[in-house]
Amino acid sequence: MSKRLEHCKMKVKKRKYLIKKTNKYIKHDRFKKLKALILDNDIHPDSVIGRCDRTCLHISAKNGSMDCLKFLIESGADPKLKDTKGNYPLHLSLKYLLRQKSFNRTTAKDLIEPLKQNMAELIHDQNDSGTTCWHLLQGLNAKERLLTEDTSDSNISSESAANCITQDNE
Repeated sequence: MSKRLEHCKMKVKKRKYLIKKTNKYIKHDRFKKLKALILDNDIHPDSVIGRCDRTCLHISAKNGSMDCLKFLIESGADPKLKDTKGNYPLHLSLKYLLRQKSFNRTTAKDLIEPLKQNMAELIHDQNDSGTTCWHLLQGLNAKERLLTEDTSDSNISSESAANCITQDNE
């Protein structure tokens, strides 16, 4: 059973306000404001705040919000929780990285490593569309290889062009 952002006596209006603020802070990776909001309002880090029963950790992973993700993990958020589509936060972070036009190894590591810890036995679990975290990791590795090959090919072609120009000038 998922934990909802609600206390028995919390009014609906206040709950909606807190969910809206939590989503905003995560989207803009404002972990200090998120931390204050969570601590001041006694919100559990595994509270459901998004569609498809997504937790704060799911939303952080989906948006690539590294600082919020780190804070939530340190606060005890569970990376093994699935949303209603069967996605772990790791699924969402990998999808985020695959959508990016460029590849930054440091960013990828900072976003993936905290979620991968203690997930070894779950890495092959499929979501509702049949995709596993392992499939997405393989795709990310392929993207990294392609982008580094493109960079090295363009460097080689630039060097070749420079050599041709110097040979023509001679």
